[in-house]
Amino acid sequence: MVMRSLRATTFPAAGVAHVIDAAISYRKRGWCVVPVGERAKRPTLAGWPDLRLSEQEIPQVFDDRSNVGILLGEPSGGLVDVDLDCEEARDVAHDLLPPTGLIHGRRSAPASHYWYLIDDAPERTVRHQDPEGGTLCELRSTGGHTVAPPSVHTSGEAIRWAECHDPGHATRAELERALRKVAAASLLIRAGYARSHALQLVEDPSRGEIDPAALRILQPPSSRPKASGAPSRSERSQLTDDILGRAGVL
Repeated sequence: MVMRSLRATTFPAAGVAHVIDAAISYRKRGWCVVPVGERAKRPTLAGWPDLRLSEQEIPQVFDDRSNVGILLGEPSGGLVDVDLDCEEARDVAHDLLPPTGLIHGRRSAPASHYWYLIDDAPERTVRHQDPEGGTLCELRSTGGHTVAPPSVHTSGEAIRWAECHDPGHATRAELERALRKVAAASLLIRAGYARSHALQLVEDPSRGEIDPAALRILQPPSSRPKASGAPSRSERSQLTDDILGRAGVL
């Protein structure tokens, strides 16, 4: 699949260097944010998955040295992040993932996060791993977060937008199917298949020469986990006040 061009909508955080301003701009779009430690990945507040900060509360819990995390899935209206953990996945993503205008990365892993809005966000992150070890790619969703620009990676590299417009729209089935193709193509390239051959095989896995491990990834799961029946986590609740109270903000 060739990525199509999108309407050039200016993204509110484009060019924003101040993390608090960026966090507020994300919140204006309906995305929930959490403070993350300096050059870290983990949010600083206990109970962060249930945190629903208002725009006015953001300056109270963020500081100039914070990183900013965006809550994924249900809390942010179905915003999800395809995390391309290996070089092979980043190499084929442009050909296999649905189009999106919102992509970020860092110097040593450019264009490694593709953002989408979907109606039926998974209840948890979907992860594909190399049988010999290591993660190939992930569909990060409800219960997780992604550290977003203008944060600083643990390596010291700046996290920056590579494409800074609107996130793409896709169905859950379309995105999960594309992710399986990215993971399978990554395995094939690691196994010595030429890139072009790997792309052909993931589009037509009936061909006999495909690697068995890649073929297993391409097969869709027989059923999805049932919903837990937990109440919606998208709305602000008493939990946010409790979290801020423990942190000494309220």
